[in-house]
Parts: sequence; C-alpha cells; structure tokens
Amino acid sequence: GAGSRRVGLGLVLERNDANRSIVIRDLVPDFAAHRSGKVQRGDILLAVDAEPTTGYDLDQIKYLTSGEDGSQVMLDLLRNGARVQVPLVRSGPGGGGGGGLMMPTPEAPRDNWGGELAC
Repeated sequence: GAGSRRVGLGLVLERNDANRSIVIRDLVPDFAAHRSGKVQRGDILLAVDAEPTTGYDLDQIKYLTSGEDGSQVMLDLLRNGARVQVPLVRSGPGGGGGGGLMMPTPEAPRDNWGGELAC
C-alpha cells in the first residue's frame, strides 16, 4: 500500500546444522531488535509470531520477521536454556522515509543451509 514499507528486525541469523537451530549471530544497529535491548547475540530463535522456525531456511524466516513499518511481532527465544518472549515493533533507522535495511540480493545457490542473513 501507499506509504507502507516492509522492514526487518535487524537480526543477523545463522543456521546451526548440528541441531537445526537458528542462532542470532549479531544485531544490526538502529533496528528494532538492537534498540529494544532485549535480544542478545547467541539467542536461539524458536518462533516468530508463534510460527516455529525449526526446519525453515533463512529466506523463509526473513519473510516471517519482515513486515510493515510500525507493526508488532513476538519473538520466542531460547537463552541459557530458558524460553524468553520478546515483543518488538518493526522500525528501521530514523523511523519513516528512506530505504530499509539494504539486503544482499539472494543470488547464492538455494541448497546450502550455511551462511547468514540479515532479517
């Protein structure tokens, strides 16, 4: 729609093949996850809005994490063996106007589980 833009949460995610978990490797400054102070490097992403991330590839998770600027999302994280729920409001740097997070174009082969992706 007019005036709405899709933004991510600023999570740099990495798949751990050993246990098929999604690990938050880093946080992108000025995006929702970083600004909230409630998401930490090394957290395991269990679910996005109650949608389990198990078995998803990073592209699918990016689809879950991105949404309209100003919309709310609930992350289920595993931290030190405890489940943590973190509500976030999607927002990019500067709030409104300008482009969102510059994502690399997905031209890499789709069959590798490795690598990382900003979501």
